[in-house]
Amino acid sequence: MDWSAFFKDMELWMQASNEVLKKYPIDSDKYWEWMVHSTGKFGNKYNNHPLVIGFLNTLITFQEDVYKQLSQSKQMG
Repeated sequence: MDWSAFFKDMELWMQASNEVLKKYPIDSDKYWEWMVHSTGKFGNKYNNHPLVIGFLNTLITFQEDVYKQLSQSKQMG
């Protein structure tokens, strides 16, 4: 496993995520479609190595937490 390449690709994925978020809000179907597609492709690139899947799950969980916070804020406001 080329971990250097993996972490570089993860950095590029995070940059891409930020760009997608400029076009589509985190509570949009478009963002989540991109998220599911891109993380699946990313995992496949690294043969779905268990540690790669763990990192991708962490990224998805983080975005879900941001989404939940936004949803709660909208409900309160």
